[in-house]
Amino acid sequence: MQEKVYLGIKNHDTGDYHVVACTLPAQIGRQDDMRNQVLLDPKYRTISRVHGMIERTPRGFVYTDSSTSGSRIGGLVVRDSRVALSPNFEIEIENYTVSRVDVTPFVVLSTTDKLNEVQRFEVLPGRGIGLADASAISSRHPDRKLTVALPGASIEMIDLNRWPNWDIPILGRFELTDQHPVWVVSEQNRYPVKRNKSPAPAGQARTTLAALDVLEVGPMRFEILHPHEPRVVCGYDRCHLLNPPPLEANCRFCGRHLANAGGFSRIL
Repeated sequence: MQEKVYLGIKNHDTGDYHVVACTLPAQIGRQDDMRNQVLLDPKYRTISRVHGMIERTPRGFVYTDSSTSGSRIGGLVVRDSRVALSPNFEIEIENYTVSRVDVTPFVVLSTTDKLNEVQRFEVLPGRGIGLADASAISSRHPDRKLTVALPGASIEMIDLNRWPNWDIPILGRFELTDQHPVWVVSEQNRYPVKRNKSPAPAGQARTTLAALDVLEVGPMRFEILHPHEPRVVCGYDRCHLLNPPPLEANCRFCGRHLANAGGFSRIL
């Protein structure tokens, strides 16, 4: 199993900061390629297309610079070479600082109304996870391979922490604010929105969410979860909300006994 690390990305020119989840080895650069897990702004031409890579060895973290302009670690310039990193490392690349951070993310899992899983994303500090019409993405980015492929699924989740920003209308986004997930609706959204089966208040732009909440946007469900924790889903028709274990309990929404309602448990 590949090791995951969280990297904080600070742009000192703009003040922007976000966190990305990477599996090691983690490649860094400005080329818009999924192999670059850390994607830096391509307008900085001194940043190479593939600038460097972070790996884990038996002795700890190692950074390999493959750029023409080099990187800075501990005040020293590293160019076309390998260098050992401390556990809480910082790597300076042009106007950026890339550092290892500890975060507790929330997971947003999208499903159809039949509970078929479509996508899952971690909500991390930064721009968040956006929702967009799959048709809008296809029309403006015909070469982009979409995840949504299930009947009735028409909304795609996209990681807004990856540069460049998308030039498509965003229906809304999930962001992390003060360690709480927040749903921010956009003026472009034309779908009805429900939180735990209740319509969202008209004119409310921001809604603070909690673990086990279910947000419905049009035909899609978005479950707010902590990773690696079991959840019981009520199997009663028109309910399908998340509940904490055990199965021998009543649904927190409809009140029916979970075992009798055909509930089942699952772990992310």
